[in-house]
Amino acid sequence: NLLPDLRKSHGHKILKAIVAVILVILVIIGSFFGYRYFYQPSQGETIYQSILALYGQDSPAIDNTNIMREFGKLYELNNQVAGFISVPNSEIGYPVVQTTSTGAMYYQTHLFDGTFNGYGTPYTLNSLNSNGFNRNITIYGNTVNSGKMFSDLSKYTNLQFYRNSPVISFNTLYKKQSYKVFGVVQFESTTFDYAKNTFFNDQEFLEYLTVIQKASVVNTSVDLLGGDSILTLVTEKNGLTTCVFARLVRMGESSSVDVNNSSVNQTPEKLDSQNTSSSFIIDDPEIIDQNNVSGGRHEEDIPDSSVVDITASEFVSTSSFYVSSTISSNLISSNLSSNVSSNISSASSILSSTQPVETLLPTLYVTNDTAGGTRVSGSTLEILASVVEAEMGSGYEIEALKAQAVCKYSWLLCEGATDKNKYPHVAMKTPSSKTISAVKEVLGVVVRYNGKVAQTFCYAFSAGKTANATDLWGGSYPWVRAVDSSVDKNASKFQTTNTYAASDIAKWVKGAAGPLKQDIDLTKISDKNSWLVPEYDSNNLYVTWINIGGVKIRGSWLRTYVLTSANCGSGKGLRSPAYTITYNAETDSFTFVVKGYGHGAGLSQFGANQYAKNGWTYEQILKHYFTGIDLGISYGK
Repeated sequence: NLLPDLRKSHGHKILKAIVAVILVILVIIGSFFGYRYFYQPSQGETIYQSILALYGQDSPAIDNTNIMREFGKLYELNNQVAGFISVPNSEIGYPVVQTTSTGAMYYQTHLFDGTFNGYGTPYTLNSLNSNGFNRNITIYGNTVNSGKMFSDLSKYTNLQFYRNSPVISFNTLYKKQSYKVFGVVQFESTTFDYAKNTFFNDQEFLEYLTVIQKASVVNTSVDLLGGDSILTLVTEKNGLTTCVFARLVRMGESSSVDVNNSSVNQTPEKLDSQNTSSSFIIDDPEIIDQNNVSGGRHEEDIPDSSVVDITASEFVSTSSFYVSSTISSNLISSNLSSNVSSNISSASSILSSTQPVETLLPTLYVTNDTAGGTRVSGSTLEILASVVEAEMGSGYEIEALKAQAVCKYSWLLCEGATDKNKYPHVAMKTPSSKTISAVKEVLGVVVRYNGKVAQTFCYAFSAGKTANATDLWGGSYPWVRAVDSSVDKNASKFQTTNTYAASDIAKWVKGAAGPLKQDIDLTKISDKNSWLVPEYDSNNLYVTWINIGGVKIRGSWLRTYVLTSANCGSGKGLRSPAYTITYNAETDSFTFVVKGYGHGAGLSQFGANQYAKNGWTYEQILKHYFTGIDLGISYGK
């Protein structure tokens, strides 16, 4: 009779064990759900309230930086802070961090102060430093059950919500910015690159924006241009991704949006990679910065229109140089490529010669700035290859090197490099075999305008468009006109920002050398907004004239004689004449936002390299940057 009792007792123990396990599991599940759905939201909300209270507070942590004072305490707490995103009529109002793809995994599960929490932190993979430029800033944030973080982005699929919140604010550490929403897209999967940031030109970017607009579930009245910059906000939940696209409010444009014409898009197009295509290849964006980027000519040597009006015929007289549109059959070189130019009609019939073209070209006399201003002379090949190596280098494409060689040879002839009394200034480096080979293929080839050697200029990269040389310096340069070079927007440090104390500006202006014939004492002018008043070219990019304390001078003068590295410190000078100026009375300082690197007139070295990477020949490159020119051969004297 004991056996049934033992079995019954054993069964009770098993049942108790099962119940205990179930209870443990329920406790674990309850703890998980309690932690996730109650504790974490409460923790996240409490911590973020304290973090948000820091926005707007100053801190000595940002002293001696260009960072706006309202980011002081946030920067002190987390120096990866990149900005602050705010969407009206929503819960979205948070600091944004700048991180890497690896760091993104961290910020998906950690708060701004480093606390582990499913709220996460809005983050961007774009570089948002003061010296950066982005066509497309993409910010990612979590969707959470409490409705916080980026949960409200999905509300933009509702027309009324869009109408109530058509403008998004995203302030970086360095400037306040507003963006007009132009597209709202949702998808479960897509091959479309909504974070794409590099484009071949403005036209390709505009096509990209148009694709987004056609895929939007809301038709907005916001217009788009290829020169715009955009903000993309991204969130994901249960496999559904929501993207809200907004474009930057343009300079001088009202931030208000007429939403009366907005509507629901009944037939949005599918957003996928088939809508856009690009063969654009981008190289190492730092390549320019590793080489001489002076543009090959000292800007103080550029003639001012008040001094002399220079034309093509004044650069090169027909008695000094023999320029031909064909290569004579008795002046043949095995080193000259048969594809020099369609204008060099007899080039393809060249067979052989015992007299290389380099022996027919002149000796060149230059001042080697790289060697401390040493005067040197040599054959055209020796000098030209050394100059091209210094200004570009073997990291560039062959066709870009050829374009630079032709541009530089034309410049040297116009600068009088065949005259022992002139010695124009250049940078020089020992050339690589690649550079020598490229120079040999176009040896003797020059840019011509109306049958004469044309003065040609080069520089690192433009402000997205090149400048009219006449606008910058006066004179007559009909072949150096403004052309598209929006490929330059992909260059490293395309846009830079520097802030200078008003007292330093006054000091540097008063002590400046150069063409100014009178001292300017800005300290005598109380209204500092009138200290520096720029005038712009027809593209509203390059400063053609600037009124400094009532004295009107060329816009490039400020870069050449005032905001120089010698005055401002290495790397803090004015990189180009494409700049805007803002005076801040609170900090008593002037902020310059600059686009491009170099004077901006003529051939962009970065642009030439990008075009070469995409299949352009050196002739196509030169004819793009110099209007109405052809190519010829010059044998010097």
